[in-house]
Amino acid sequence: FELVCDHWLEAIASPPRVFCAVDFWHHCAKMARRVMKGWRANLGADLRARKGGLLDQIKVLDGLADAPGLSPDDWVRRYSLEASLMDIYKS
Repeated sequence: FELVCDHWLEAIASPPRVFCAVDFWHHCAKMARRVMKGWRANLGADLRARKGGLLDQIKVLDGLADAPGLSPDDWVRRYSLEASLMDIYKS
């Protein structure tokens, strides 16, 4: 919300050549769309990084489970990581 408001105020402060209120509105909306598009791209990158980290941790625990076995605490951690991963996939 704050990000859009800040950029909206920037758009208001430096309008293009304005012919009417509709032109001004289109300029502000264009600036807001640009900011939200960039924000969404950054959010997607963050989610991909979090998914990768969770998958890496699960793979390590799965490798340990195949060799000597996991302690009950390790199993709880593994299922917790899996639940976190499922939350990301649901959103």
